[in-house]
Amino acid sequence: MPEIELTRRRVLGGLITVGAASAAAGAGTFALFSDTETSSGNEVTAGTLDLQIDPDDSATTSLSVGDVKPTDGGAIVLELTNAGSIDANVAGVTVESITESDGTADEFTDTDTSGDLADNLEIEAFVLNSEPSEGEGISDSEINSGGTTVISDGTTLSSAGGTSNSPSSPVSLNPSETKYLVVNYHVPDVGNVIQGDTVTFDLTAEIEQS
Repeated sequence: MPEIELTRRRVLGGLITVGAASAAAGAGTFALFSDTETSSGNEVTAGTLDLQIDPDDSATTSLSVGDVKPTDGGAIVLELTNAGSIDANVAGVTVESITESDGTADEFTDTDTSGDLADNLEIEAFVLNSEPSEGEGISDSEINSGGTTVISDGTTLSSAGGTSNSPSSPVSLNPSETKYLVVNYHVPDVGNVIQGDTVTFDLTAEIEQS
């Protein structure tokens, strides 16, 4: 039988090999701690945007301008309130449903029986952060101290109709917040062409989430 010579190096090598094999064999027997929790009854609810115009509590209000004469002017003030739950910006104001009547065309040699007031009534619209003072029209100082233009001064009612007029800069309207839409109007010295005319129009304000 051949003799097997065991040197110290061979003995250590054998022990290391056996130890490594034993560690590998036991690796699969360990278990890490774990825990599981369940979150139940989760619900996602969409927020709301709800624009109200005082006193109609809707996004559209009908206005009537009558019995005005050349060089007359005035202001219409409407509250804009976000009755929803989401932060918003005022996206625009639309003048629509312009309806005119002309009751005195023959008497005052006005040949346009459909009415001329919308073509001659100049308007200006802007949004104020606080309620404006009472008066025939809102002053330039109030407009310049916090007002944001929506329809530029000197725009005729008829030319403003049918399109959404956007604010010149962002106007925030957050939940429960109220701001004031002001419409100044002015009748230039156009003579008898508007005498007896009446114009009715709607203002629709729009907000969108910010």
